[in-house]
Parts: sequence; C-alpha cells; structure tokens
Amino acid sequence: MMNKICIIFLLFSVLLTEQLRLITIGGCVTETVFLLGRGDDVVAVDQSSNYLSKIDGIPQVGYIRAISSEGILSMYPDRIFTTSDIGPPMVIKQIQNSGVDLEIFDSPKNINDILMLIENIGAELGEGDEAVKINKEIRSLNLYASEIKSKYINKPKIAFFMNPSANYYSAAGSQTKADYLMDYIGGNNVFSTSFEKYSKVTKEEIVFVNPDIILIGSVMSQNKDELFSVFNKKEFESINAVKNNKIFYIDMGKALSFGPSFVQNAIDLMLKIDNVSK
Repeated sequence: MMNKICIIFLLFSVLLTEQLRLITIGGCVTETVFLLGRGDDVVAVDQSSNYLSKIDGIPQVGYIRAISSEGILSMYPDRIFTTSDIGPPMVIKQIQNSGVDLEIFDSPKNINDILMLIENIGAELGEGDEAVKINKEIRSLNLYASEIKSKYINKPKIAFFMNPSANYYSAAGSQTKADYLMDYIGGNNVFSTSFEKYSKVTKEEIVFVNPDIILIGSVMSQNKDELFSVFNKKEFESINAVKNNKIFYIDMGKALSFGPSFVQNAIDLMLKIDNVSK
C-alpha cells in the first residue's frame, strides 16, 4: 500500500513540475521571455526572432505577419505569446478555436510600450519581480540616452532607407518604427512630414532634403558594402551624410524589434554616430 502511495505521489509531482511548452511569436516577445529567465520553456519561435543568438536550434513556425496555424499547433504548445502584429486574422481564429492559450500583447511603439510589455509578460509567467528589475535597468539606460541627446547643439537631419538599391530608395516616413528610432536618438526624420509608412523617393529628393545622417536598414543577409555603395555616387557628393562619412548600417530585426534591448541598441548607435569624425 505504501509503495502505491509513493508511486502516485511521484507521478503527481512529475505532473506538477512538467515544463511549460511555450511558443513566442514576435522578436520583442521572444527577447522578453528569455530575459525573464524562461527561455527553457520556449519550444518554437517565429522568424522575427532571428536576431537573437539564444534561439539557435529552436524550431521556427513562420513569420508573425504571415503565420500558419498548422506549424504552430504541430508543436503542441501549452501557451502562445505574441503581439497585435500577428496575422492573418483567420489564423488567429484557428488557434483560438484549438483551445490553446493564446495571449496577444499590444505591439510596442515606444519606450513606455516596451516597459508595459515586459511587465505584462512577467505577470503572465509569474516573473513579476524580475520584470521590475529589468524595467529599472531600462529606465536607467533611458536617462543616459537623454543625457547624450541633451548635449546636441542642433538636432541632426536623418534619413532611413530600407534595403536601398542603385535605382530604388525606400525611405521611412512617419508612423514607422524607424521614425521613432530617429526621434529617440535625437534626430529629425527628413521625410516625416512627406508621407506615412515607407515610400519610394528619388535621388533628387534625397539631395534636396540633405540628411546629416543616413541609416541603411536591412533584414536580409545582404552585403553591407553593396548597400553602402548605393550612396557612393557623384550625384550624392553634396549630401552632408556622404561628405562627413555619416552613413550607418542598421540590423532592422535587432534595432526595430522594440524589445528590452531597444534602448541599449539606440545608445550604441548614438555613440557610434558621435565617434565618427566629421
């Protein structure tokens, strides 16, 4: 009788300590879960989490904006954490109808949203104290970023181009994460009043707005020298960013994920820009 009780107790203990099977969809969510110390629970991630070295070897279930329910449910998750960027809507409904716990957090658009995301995920995972600690560190870094910006005499004019080529220049306008990044590092987006989202611009328009800094963003494993060579043309010689060697590469997955590392990444960029001799 005693042996049976022991066996039942052991089985019950195993059930209680069984590891959570968590899928994280969205780079900011994945980064937060790992930073909270719960990375061992993650059984799958999406492609927008690729900038994190910690996800090496973890299966992928597609891309957050074009996700597939089949790939997700085949991993038999207990819970799924994602943001409001997830789509298409039909897939969301399929996952919800499966009975799996789907938690959709608001997609961060600024520093306050990032802090809220960390707090909310921490609460869901029972890691509230760790979330408070992380947010305290981020607030401290945010103050440091403000100190750097306070030393600027003039706000630099910045242009952000996504995957530019010799004959195609897609620039970030207002209502983009790139626009927020440019503002956060203390600059003015030269195209913020021209259009929303991303739009193709001409060489003449680029010369006219004359950015002091050019940021080249890419999410592909594209040759950086090839991207930089796009602006190494005679027609761009008069641009301040070109004359002063102020053209910088941005890993969009890393810099624009708006996860816990956003502020540190922004500071690294600010210091990099400042350290380039004029």
